[in-house]
Amino acid sequence: MGGYGALRLGLSHPDRYAAVASISGVTDILARRNAGSTVQGRSATMDAILGAALAQPDTNADLFTLASALASSEQRPKIYQCCGTEDFLYEENVKFRDHAKELGLDLTYDETPGSHEWGFWDSKIEPVLAWLKSLLPKS
Repeated sequence: MGGYGALRLGLSHPDRYAAVASISGVTDILARRNAGSTVQGRSATMDAILGAALAQPDTNADLFTLASALASSEQRPKIYQCCGTEDFLYEENVKFRDHAKELGLDLTYDETPGSHEWGFWDSKIEPVLAWLKSLLPKS
């Protein structure tokens, strides 16, 4: 859950993070938890890892809530988000992208054909690193 965790940390602590990136990350944790409820033990496992707050909207586990809270803040991390168009998380990534853009957050979004697998992630790490490098002050 690296993409979700990175977004959650960056959006929760804009005073600590100037930028955050997610490659094929879970962006709608409530939908994922509910989807997991059909898999035996999945919801209990997610609750144990991330806390019972997952079961509730409008908490600090919900990226949509965290993004909305940043809309009026002066400190907002830059966000890089990418997802493959065949990834099972694609639609929720598009939903989060649209929400972040609507809020006016500084979001760089990339999508290409690909699914939720190492080949896709390997192909996206270099663009993420190039994006991060582009944010560094010019010397």
